[in-house]
Amino acid sequence: EADKLSHLLIPYGENVPNSLTLKPSLNIITGSNMSGKTTWLRTLASSCILAYAGAPVCGKGFKLTPVHVLTSIRVNDDLGSGISTFYAELIRIKNMIEAADKGIPMLAVIDEIFKGTNSADRIVGAEAALKHLSRTNLITLVSTHDFELCNIKSEQVPVNNYHFEEHFHEDKLLFDYTMKDGPCKTTNAQFLLKLVGIK
Repeated sequence: EADKLSHLLIPYGENVPNSLTLKPSLNIITGSNMSGKTTWLRTLASSCILAYAGAPVCGKGFKLTPVHVLTSIRVNDDLGSGISTFYAELIRIKNMIEAADKGIPMLAVIDEIFKGTNSADRIVGAEAALKHLSRTNLITLVSTHDFELCNIKSEQVPVNNYHFEEHFHEDKLLFDYTMKDGPCKTTNAQFLLKLVGIK
């Protein structure tokens, strides 16, 4: 249970706190580029680790039960080992699934699942992986730009949709960085392309 939780590296006054209460569930987070998805996932994961270490978190309140925190955020390739970004992410998510199979209580956090491959394979792969990560011993949070994943179903746990959004005002892109219920209904990639002169 996170009450007005913020990322500890964002200065006070610039931070936008969010609140969220989660039980075992699959949580899909959609939103436009730069809207706050990744920052929120990092906030939740890092706050859990800080709390388990006995350190304070940046929020009004934070309650949690003991769980293992496994993440797939900012995954990089490994030239020396011949591992691509996509394969590196596969390894991380495979580790999550293996832990889930053992019944280990876990918070699984995945940022932009399978972004290192084409859209068709990404959706098929993400649906398969998320079925494995929809268990009664898991809280799974996954961000994505693929709206198709918002319709995924689970027989074991609730599936929740959340989103971050932007607003356009006088040819400017504005964000409130506040998480809202439901899937995202807006995109901004084409606007950003034009903004940097790519038409």
